[in-house]
This record gives sequence, C-alpha cells and structure tokens, in this order.
Amino acid sequence: MVVVIVLALVISVVFSPGVGTGYVFDDITSVLPLQQLSQHPEQFWAYVFSDVSGSLGRPVSVATFALEKILLKSSSDVSQYISISIHVLNAGLVFVLTRLLFCEVGLNKPAILAFLVAIIWAVSPQKVSAVLYIVQRMALLATTLTLLALIFYAYARVSAKQAHKVLLTICTTVCLMLAPFAKENGALAVPLIAALELFVFSRGLRGVRAGRLAAQGVLLFGFVLFLAWAFRVYLSEADYYATRAFDYEERLLFSAVSLVDYARQFFLPETSRMGLIHDDFDLALRSMQIGMSLVAVSLMVALLVSLVATGKGGVVGFSLAFYFIAHSLETSFLPLEVYFEHRNYLPSVGLAVLCVFFIAGGISRGFKLNVPFALPSLFLFSVVTAFSTFSYAHEWSSYRNLVSHHLQGHPRSSRANSDFALVVAGSGDLERAAVHIDRAIEYSRISKSSKPMGDADRVILKVAAACLSNRRLDQALLDISKLSLDNAILSGGVNLLTRMFRDSACTNGKWSLISDWLFRLVESTLQNGGALRWYVLKDLAAFERERGNFSRSYVYASMASEKRPVDGTLAVLKLEAAVRAGDHRAIFNELKTMKKLREDGYLRPVEVLYYERHASLLDSGG
Repeated sequence: MVVVIVLALVISVVFSPGVGTGYVFDDITSVLPLQQLSQHPEQFWAYVFSDVSGSLGRPVSVATFALEKILLKSSSDVSQYISISIHVLNAGLVFVLTRLLFCEVGLNKPAILAFLVAIIWAVSPQKVSAVLYIVQRMALLATTLTLLALIFYAYARVSAKQAHKVLLTICTTVCLMLAPFAKENGALAVPLIAALELFVFSRGLRGVRAGRLAAQGVLLFGFVLFLAWAFRVYLSEADYYATRAFDYEERLLFSAVSLVDYARQFFLPETSRMGLIHDDFDLALRSMQIGMSLVAVSLMVALLVSLVATGKGGVVGFSLAFYFIAHSLETSFLPLEVYFEHRNYLPSVGLAVLCVFFIAGGISRGFKLNVPFALPSLFLFSVVTAFSTFSYAHEWSSYRNLVSHHLQGHPRSSRANSDFALVVAGSGDLERAAVHIDRAIEYSRISKSSKPMGDADRVILKVAAACLSNRRLDQALLDISKLSLDNAILSGGVNLLTRMFRDSACTNGKWSLISDWLFRLVESTLQNGGALRWYVLKDLAAFERERGNFSRSYVYASMASEKRPVDGTLAVLKLEAAVRAGDHRAIFNELKTMKKLREDGYLRPVEVLYYERHASLLDSGG
C-alpha cells in the first residue's frame, strides 16, 4: 500500500502539469464524437462497437470513454486525469509483477528492486505522450490487461492450492481475451506469458520439462507465424503500402532504427524530440546510424532466438524477450507510421527490469559491482528522469504550447509546420502562416515518413488560415488552371474544413465560395485525367453533408463508392442524401445496397442503426 501511495503521489506531481492540452489529432475522430452520449446514452452499445481505430474495433477502451461521457459528462481535462490514474495503476502492476519475478529468481530485497523498476518505468519522459494523449488510453488499458494476465499467471504458477490455481487461471484467461479488444497488441500477452514461463519459472524449483517445452513451442510457433505474416505482406506490398510514401524494405529499416532509438530515449531521454509528430523521422537518419541499428537489432534477435531454443537467459532473456515481443506488431513490417514513442509504453517494462537487474540485482548473483552506490545511483536516475518528465509535461499544458514544442523539435516536419501555421493564423498573422504552409508542402514531398500533399492541399491550408485570421477567402483561392491536377488533394485538408465549419471557426465563412471551388477542382481534375482517391471524395461528401448540400454530398459519395463499394459510411451518406431529396428510387437502391453490406458484415453498428431506421421503406418497396 505504501508503494502504491508513493507511486500515485510521484506520478500525479510529474504528469499533472500537462493537463489542459484538449482534444488533439486522433482524439477528434475517436473520442470527441462520444460527447453526444451525454444526451443520448441509449446509443452506448452502438458507439462502443462502431470504432474503427483498429481491426478489432477496441470496444473495451471505447466503453471506458463512453461511460466517462455518460456518467461524468467529462471534459478533456478529466479524460487526462483518468489516464494519469490508469498509469498509476499500471505502475503498481509493474511493481507486483517484478517483485514476483525477483522473488522467483532469488534476488535480495525484491520489493526495493521492484519499486525501482516501477518508478523508473513510470516517470520516463517517453510516457508523457501515452498518458496525456487522450486516445492512447487504448494503449494504457491494453497494458493493464496484459500485466494483469502476467500477474495472475505468475500467482497461479506459485500457488500451492489447487482451488487458487483454477481461479487464477480463469482470471488469466479473461484478461487474455479482453486485452486485444483494448488495443490489438494486447494479443501479445500470450507470447509474453510464454516468455515468463520459459525464462523464469521453468528454470527454478518449479520448473517442469513440459512447461519449458510448451513455452518454447508457443514462442517458436509465434516467430514462424510472424515471419509468415511478414512474407505475406511482402507479397502484397502494393495493397498494404498503397497510402504510404515508404516501401516494405524502408519500413524494416525504419523499424530497426526505431527499436534502438526507443531504448536510447528511455535511458537517455531527449525531450526536445518527443511528442506526437515524427513525420520527419527519415530526414534525420544517417547511413551509419541505419547500419549500426540493423546490426544491433539482428544480433539481439539472433541472441533471443537462441535463448528461446535453449531455455537459458533468466531475467536477461525475459527482459529482452519482453521488449521485442511487445514491439513486434507496431514496430516491424506493418505499414504503420514509422515512429511514436508511446509505442514503447509496454515494451519499456523489459528495459526497466534489465536496468535494475544489472545495476542492483546483479549484486545478489555475485556480479562485481560497487555495492554501496548501486541503489543510490538508481534512485538518482529516477529523480533526474522524473524532473525531466515534469519539465516536459508543461509543454502539454495547452495546444499552442504543444504545437510550438513540435516545431522547435522538428523544424523539417510537414505536420509541425502546418499545425503551427494554423495556430499563428488564429492570432492574425496570415503572412507568417503562409510561410509555414509552403514549408509544410515542401517537406511533405521530400520526407518518406510524411503524407505527401498536392497543390490543392496548399490552397486548402491557406483558405483555413485566411478563415482563422478573418481575411478575405477569395484571395486565398487560386485559379484552378494554375494547379497540378494529378493527385491535387492528398491530405486530410478537407477534413480540416469540415471541422472548422462544424465548430464555426470561420467568422467570415463564405463556405459556398469554398464549396464551389472544390467542385470545380474535382471537375477539372477528372476532365484532365487526374486522380482523386476514394477517401478524398469521401471527405468531400462529408464536408457537403455538414454544410447541408446533400446533392453534392451524394455526387461525391457515389464517385467514392465506385472505388470503395464496401464502405458503410459512403452508403449512409448516399442514403441520407436520397432521403433528404425525397428520391424514392434512390432510397430503395441505397437500402438494397446497405442490406447487402450488412449481410456481408461491412456495416458498423452505428451504420446498422441508421439502416434499420429506414428499412421499412425497403419492405414496402419504397
């Protein structure tokens, strides 16, 4: 209990200065819409099972957001305080798990060593983006369930009573089932348990050959499955990497550098580079850095495979296995964005265990270390990192501070420049905003980590900046003939306009002027043989729907659905436009389409609800 209180006090003091960021980036699409539940709690289950953040929908995490909105009617500040509380819980779970680990391998003062692991892990500056970025509660809850699964398994393993073993095994199973539905990497709890069995329990007095062989089988099977999946992605690279500027081989290179950098940033944090924006990652790389990272990761993976095969390694083997297994989904061959430090939230448990074991735990095993200075050195390290985190957390106290921090740490980031441009435009400095918008376009075209932007994206950003600075919009809109119409719109700029319209952010809002310009852009692009991606057309449909121009919304949605016929949102947009227009034939056709999509499992629960509200028209023949 004393440990939990200390952890709670330290973590609260260190992270609380960062409360006040508001909803940023993915919060706007994943969390902010749930505010509607405070007025419509009956839609709870529809929202819980409609999230599309991951392949499994992450209903466990979304349920906590939904309950928070219904019961607390909370603001973004409350959401951040809840995330801090979950982080305190996770730190306590790290303490419990590592205390069990150190007791099992026979280290002296296991409680003190476990506390050091927990505090070093919890106050690392890398944790700031995971804790204060509201949507990353998904990562926090997946970690909670993963750690609980490991703890329940460990207690079941050491329990002497059969009844306790059965109950703890059931608890382990429940956590294993729930973890992937908080976030997909919760599925890694299974190989993590296998690593715990192989490197810790199978080596001690409780070790049995069957347990060791089973753990080896799970880990080696998982490794083979991992390689097979990697090979499948490689064969289908064109489909998987269609929306990325980097290819499969480059993703592997970036992943190797990321794995090394995550570890370096954990032990030697450089907070100026931390945050939510890393779309300049490849621009900062050097050939020597890439080569050294590849060699280091290759050697570590080879060592880990040999340790799994032989069952040797103890705490060191478990720590290495923990780090690589926990990173295997998000930092590997999948076409995700290349770098986010919040991905190191769970994997860094392995780094913290490794650090404490070598510096202090090794004393009990006969390592020739300077005993009097081992524990004080670890306490000093935790104090220094806590102070660094406390200072860095202040950068999160407002959105403007965070945007400025991103630009200072990533001056060649396209996203940092475009975000900063909109912030300074809101202060009335349109000329300065235009400079950063031009830089954003330039950097987006040379960085493989960034989403490239077309000529029209530059115009859209300048329109948004003109809106925010209360300037005339017709001066920001260029003659379409001056634009390169091949992939003229590539980014989420239209989404930005939609949010600005919804939030009434443009006081001089000549939205019809913007709408007409976009429509002419689409016409000119198609007439000149240019390309418009389906998700851009979908964004245009959503923009016009928000404005109430359902005829244009229907046109855009229809064009998008020709390229993406299984998208349920497009079907809803078309049906809504048909209903508003009173076009019974179109209504009947769209309902038939949605019925087929529902039967094939393509509709989300929210979309099913919309379909069911109008399904009677289909039964009556329109």
